[in-house]
Amino acid sequence: MIASRWLFILVAALSFNALAQSAAPNANLKSAPPEAAAVLPRVLIGVPYNVFSKLDQGRPVGIMLETLDALVQQMGFQPSYISIPPSDMVAALESGQIDIASVRIQSARSKEKSHFSSPIVTEFNIPITRAGSDVKIRSVTDLQGKSIAGRIGFHYPALENVPNLKLERYDSDAAMVRALLLKKVDIAIIAGLSDIFMFRTEGVLRQVEISDAAIGSVPLRVAFSAKRFSAEQVVDFNKRLAEFQQGDDWQGVLDRNGFADLVKDWPSLQ
Repeated sequence: MIASRWLFILVAALSFNALAQSAAPNANLKSAPPEAAAVLPRVLIGVPYNVFSKLDQGRPVGIMLETLDALVQQMGFQPSYISIPPSDMVAALESGQIDIASVRIQSARSKEKSHFSSPIVTEFNIPITRAGSDVKIRSVTDLQGKSIAGRIGFHYPALENVPNLKLERYDSDAAMVRALLLKKVDIAIIAGLSDIFMFRTEGVLRQVEISDAAIGSVPLRVAFSAKRFSAEQVVDFNKRLAEFQQGDDWQGVLDRNGFADLVKDWPSLQ
């Protein structure tokens, strides 16, 4: 399975022992009536503090956390939140210290320990080159003989059979892009959602050319503690998610967070 890089880009080093914060109602989403809130069962949601899931004065922010907040309330729960580093999220979920992890990647091991939602969004691995360079990426064969920046510890199956390819490993996406701009590598592989979102605010987009095809993808999901949620409840969540993503509220979440044009299906590089 292709590992995701973006989960470690924007994480704030917050303590696992941070106090749980009650979420303020999001006026843009449908929520439970105020008079019912006091009697609803509470669920504690782990927040990794990245571009997809974070808190702003206790209010859920980000396309995954806002979606989760709306659907959990539809299911008759009152959400509370706690900031947790991704490195602590798995243990907290599997031990039952939290009820829901707002951003997770499903693996063979984790699937046995927790219940996973359908993908809420998919992070695509996108090749980029320097603006104005003579390196053009139209097919996998264009990667032959090139030096490519990738993340340490991550697996890129699409690159395994490319002849004469040199894969250089870096410890962050910022380091990869720096190597690209300094002409140490020909190509860098970035995250199509989180990295491009960041590049817009940092002025990097003017300096790179982004391929219109991906070399892999990573579905991002919500994970539910098996100690608190049944498989049937997750089926219910997935049905509500499918309906939510067909409606105006989902489009509002995308627009509000600046992802309306980024959440899409990227074609695979052939």
